Amino acid sequence: MTQHMKLREFTATSWVATLHGERQAMLAKTPTSVLWMTPDGVLEFASMELLQKTVDVKFTMDTLKTEERNTQVTMVGSWPSKHDAVFNIELAPVPTYTKTATSTVRYAAGYWAFLFANGWQGSWCPKQQTLDDYQHAGPFTSKLEMQTAINQKNSLGV
Repeated sequence: MTQHMKLREFTATSWVATLHGERQAMLAKTPTSVLWMTPDGVLEFASMELLQKTVDVKFTMDTLKTEERNTQVTMVGSWPSKHDAVFNIELAPVPTYTKTATSTVRYAAGYWAFLFANGWQGSWCPKQQTLDDYQHAGPFTSKLEMQTAINQKNSLGV
């Protein structure tokens, strides 16, 4: 019985063959042949058609579904927000906002460091309540800036 395998492009001349989501082999096209590489060894065929007949498979191209991501970051003052829409912005004493116009839950813009029982940890746009409940440092404008502060605090044992 002919099995239907999907080919996912690896490079312009090589593919990964999968059956029911499991990797079965690697295919590579050379100028003169097609290589079928499995853990059991490498088989060489003159053409893709001959490979399909010999191995008794039918190949279809697997297309990766990619989503366009919004690369725009919403800013609250000078600090980034992980939420696309922000409402009820307040910049003092810390930059905060809500996710909807009627919400009462406030989020702090930017990157923050919190001192938990196991040491300093990072967070992006935590709830205002978290700032009230834990010792913190921030806001930071980038993840790198936050991580640097966390590493310094953890190394000093602060």
